Amino acid sequence: MSQDLSRELSRSGVVIVSGLARGCDTYAHIGALEGGGLTVAVLGTGLDTVYPRENDKLFNKIAKQGAVITEFPFGTPPLPHNFPARNRIISGLSQAVIVAEAPLKSGAMMTARMALDEGREVFAVPGKTTSDKSSGTNQLIKDGAMLVDSAEDILKAFSIEVKKESKADQRVKLNGNEEKIIEAVSDEPVHIDSLLNKTGLAIKDLSYILLDLELRGLIKQLSGNLYIKT
Repeated sequence: MSQDLSRELSRSGVVIVSGLARGCDTYAHIGALEGGGLTVAVLGTGLDTVYPRENDKLFNKIAKQGAVITEFPFGTPPLPHNFPARNRIISGLSQAVIVAEAPLKSGAMMTARMALDEGREVFAVPGKTTSDKSSGTNQLIKDGAMLVDSAEDILKAFSIEVKKESKADQRVKLNGNEEKIIEAVSDEPVHIDSLLNKTGLAIKDLSYILLDLELRGLIKQLSGNLYIKT
């Protein structure tokens, strides 16, 4: 849901701000990149520390298609108390905060409360009443947050035109290096070392293009640095 909302909002020109954390944050950034828009990652570490480590490629993609920002100096590790401080920047930069999933006691709920204190709009995605992970979002709706089940709910609240994906957007356009990779990836899992040999690309360039193709839905990464065509 986080990815779907961000993709549609991004397509209509909305900038997505999140915290690069595992889960909803990660998928919010991915959705924004898929929508072709801008996204801002607010870190709870120094700029030289990517946390979590598996978001290293996503970090670099955001830096090229948006911004990665932090108030912490270089060398700052991911200390627990850094993230509540980080959340106030997320809410402060945003005109609205969307909570896709959250227990009652969570960083997302803290961000929502900060947003309300700052006069921002708060939206929440409803969830199962039996799920602890939705107890926070359901409580926000009870308290007056707007219930969201599509990006159109948010766009209409701000009188933003809903932009649908056109047939031109759907066409796949590949440059030379992208074509090399697509030809090297098959319907069976292919290891990244094999792609390096087949394409002749440097590991940094290959990793960047692989992430881009994955965001566009053309390939899928499996565990063990394996890739497969979708």
